[in-house]
Amino acid sequence: MVVSTSQRAKGVQRLRDFTSRLQAWAWLPMLLIRLHEGLMCVDAGRRTLFADLAGFGTFFVEPGIPFPAAMAAVVARGAFGGGTCLMLG
Repeated sequence: MVVSTSQRAKGVQRLRDFTSRLQAWAWLPMLLIRLHEGLMCVDAGRRTLFADLAGFGTFFVEPGIPFPAAMAAVVARGAFGGGTCLMLG
């Protein structure tokens, strides 16, 4: 099959148009990943901070982390706040 130069040029132009349209949407995958991961961190921090902070503190007792209750609060607030900041950008 013989392809003429004009057909080849049209094909290349279509490919360039398609890739330029894809580049216009390059921000979307990163936004979806940030929203998903931020929501996961916020949810984990919320459950830890508001539901089971004492149980989370006992988790820090086993490895011998000093001030386990305070550290549990710091980690839970960090997950909640960090996830919120991640979602907001």
